Amino acid sequence: MDDDFGIGPLGNGDRLALDLADHGFTNLVRIGEGGFGVVYRAFQPVLGRQVAVKVLSTQLDGLARARFAREGQALGRLAGHPNIVAVHSVGLTTSGRPFLVMAYIAHGALADRITRSGALDWRSGLRVGIRLCGAVETAHRSGVIHRDIKPENVLMSDYDEPLLADFGIALVQHGFETSDGRMTASIEHAAPEVLDGVAGTVASDVYSLGSTLHALLAGRSPFARTGDEPLAGWYVRIARQSPPDLSLSEVPVDVARCVAWALEKDPADRPVSAAVFGEALQEAATRCGAPPTQMAVGEGVEVPDGDGTGPPPALPTTDTPADLAGAGLGGSHRRVSVRTRVLVVVVVVAVAGLSVGVWALARGRSINQRLLTEVTSAPAANGSNAVVLQHDAVQRSVHIRRGATFEEPFMVTVGQRVTGTVRASVAPTSPVAVSVVQPDGSPIAETSLADTQIRIDPVAVVIAGVHRLRIGPADDDLDITTELELAPVDVTASAVLDGNPVTVALVEPRQRALVSVSATPGRSVRVTWTWSGPDPLYTSLSVLGIEPRVGWSALATDASPAFVVGPSGTFVVQVVIDSDATGTGEVQVRSS
Repeated sequence: MDDDFGIGPLGNGDRLALDLADHGFTNLVRIGEGGFGVVYRAFQPVLGRQVAVKVLSTQLDGLARARFAREGQALGRLAGHPNIVAVHSVGLTTSGRPFLVMAYIAHGALADRITRSGALDWRSGLRVGIRLCGAVETAHRSGVIHRDIKPENVLMSDYDEPLLADFGIALVQHGFETSDGRMTASIEHAAPEVLDGVAGTVASDVYSLGSTLHALLAGRSPFARTGDEPLAGWYVRIARQSPPDLSLSEVPVDVARCVAWALEKDPADRPVSAAVFGEALQEAATRCGAPPTQMAVGEGVEVPDGDGTGPPPALPTTDTPADLAGAGLGGSHRRVSVRTRVLVVVVVVAVAGLSVGVWALARGRSINQRLLTEVTSAPAANGSNAVVLQHDAVQRSVHIRRGATFEEPFMVTVGQRVTGTVRASVAPTSPVAVSVVQPDGSPIAETSLADTQIRIDPVAVVIAGVHRLRIGPADDDLDITTELELAPVDVTASAVLDGNPVTVALVEPRQRALVSVSATPGRSVRVTWTWSGPDPLYTSLSVLGIEPRVGWSALATDASPAFVVGPSGTFVVQVVIDSDATGTGEVQVRSS
């Protein structure tokens, strides 16, 4: 190649500029380059506007040229989205290199702003994140995977609106850009599976969204390369380490939790779509008192096949044809919209072809009286059939067919604690997963039924709304009884370092004691627990408010490992009795 890839005013030897001039562009100035081509600022006289022209380095053959033109239709129809840089047109140079004509944005990228001024205020960053979720969701519904979401590709409009750019290397199903096997995503914002060579998916775009938002809120990406860190070590860190906790800065815990959810290593553990991620961010904004932000989501764009008559190709997802067939969708997987994927996730536990079913018989309070019936769809998304959980137990008897999963919806509010029991008529041949799932889809209590009974330890509710008790999938037919209730009100107390023991009375089963302690920062201390109940029962204890968190189990009397008091000088000792016993216990904090 004898193209000039220097940045700045053009010389006579710039073959690409001469080629673009033949397409009607004038005043071309090369303003950037990257692994996938070069970008020019140009004037388009026919419309009297300044544009950015990106010429990709890929050479296209005949079939790929037809596909590129079709893919350009999808990119062009995204142009009306308020948070996507408009692609006005696409074309080919005389040498066969594709180019895209886009709106020219003069204000630069958010990456430059972070470099100059540091992290965004969390409210501003949250607003940008929600807007970008709408942009990415709209692209996904049109069959377009971005594959390189990062702060460098988030520009700011004249109206201070974030604009997602660089869809020029986006992957449309069977797209040409990755035919040579190159990885398009920037490493520090790429999902772990992409680094392993997996093609871009909805899930990997969600990860990159989370990584970008983390960078906006922290001032640096969650896995920025440090110093002379070896490339292999960097890859391992991205694949295995948890991202830094944003809540340790000024970012509210609810917002930090949402970002961490998008950065889960396993694609199946992330929000199922950009829209779901955006909705979680909106809920976090409401809980934290941030101004409401709308998320603009457009409907999918129908882009025809090469003959102009068929539906668009399938959007790449982490689902396989077998997964979709198991959800009662048969073997066809030509187009699976994000909206459909959300529905599949909800109903797959209840509809697995015609051979798997879940039958439920309710008993107990009148609110739960139902006839024996085959469940053919999941509970309503708005929780219309969810019981309002109270201190008296909600009990249900359920028959779960082999391979099926049962879910029981219930309504709780922030600050309440949920507990319960799952009993089986016979012990399953292999453990069955049991979890409490929040409205955003993330679990807050996970255990397994390996015998005839398990108890769900009290778990605090941090997101108001419809939660679900999820049981399964089971390897056997099972008859089980579930019981859900609110745990008793916490017992609170305070203690001082090297002072007298503090007595806490746990007068209700599953009650929790929270003992606040003030001590000198940096001191090494231990916590001693002494139980005065009728039996030397196991007790779960943990120290909250320090890093790393300390936890241990005790019999009648036991002491914690030594730990160091954090810089705040305060921590909380949490005590939970691992049975339905009641009684009194003593907590003492001493210098180690």
